Amino acid sequence: MRERQIQIFLGEWETAKPEIHKVRFEVFIQEQGIDASAEWDEFDSISHHIIARLDKSAIGTARIVPQNREIAKIGRVAVLKKFRNRGFGRQIMQFALQKAKEFNFRNVHLHAQVTAVPFYRALGFIETGSQFYEENILHQKMLKSI
Repeated sequence: MRERQIQIFLGEWETAKPEIHKVRFEVFIQEQGIDASAEWDEFDSISHHIIARLDKSAIGTARIVPQNREIAKIGRVAVLKKFRNRGFGRQIMQFALQKAKEFNFRNVHLHAQVTAVPFYRALGFIETGSQFYEENILHQKMLKSI
């Protein structure tokens, strides 16, 4: 049987909000225990949102937050648990990096959960600075030139 094809695209916050909410609520709030008040922030309305669908259902998301003319932050990278370890997270990140490059950003950074550092390292990110806690989860800042 052939693996189903994932569809990854940019979505506008106002129209894609229900799909983004579904994925982020399940991954960050239900699964990881992040407080809902910390999950939705002022950056959602100014971000470039990425949605990944499989069979017309959202299974993953991420966002690109402009920091200045040359730097963007990739964040809120999430894939529903039952779809992990199938390469979808890597495809979402490759799409995000390509879009950041198309938007003329020269560098991207992210706050990786420490357990995900090897995943981001494999995509060419490098660790910088000390580890820190964000929402009671240990994180590492990582950078990549694009």
